[in-house]
Amino acid sequence: MLNNKIIYSIVRTLDSLFSPQVSEAVSLLRTGENATLEELQSFRTQALINLIQYAYDHVPYYREKFIAMGLGPDRIKSLEDIKDFPILTKENIRSAGKIL
Repeated sequence: MLNNKIIYSIVRTLDSLFSPQVSEAVSLLRTGENATLEELQSFRTQALINLIQYAYDHVPYYREKFIAMGLGPDRIKSLEDIKDFPILTKENIRSAGKIL
């Protein structure tokens, strides 16, 4: 418990010095400490959906792959749904060039 208080104090100080994003991260950590398993799973699923949506919107490689496979960010309903999404390999990175 003492360690958490020290960490939060340090983070609050850093927050005032650097970025409001730090405050958001601390708030998220505090929420996670008392979350139920269902809430944590929901959070993880939503974070995955957000990541997939970001990749679809900003990375041409993934957008092209998703469209070619008939997939999209709206298809994610649970963590198990990622099994259908393309896996990025070293060869994909080499051949994709700037679209990745």
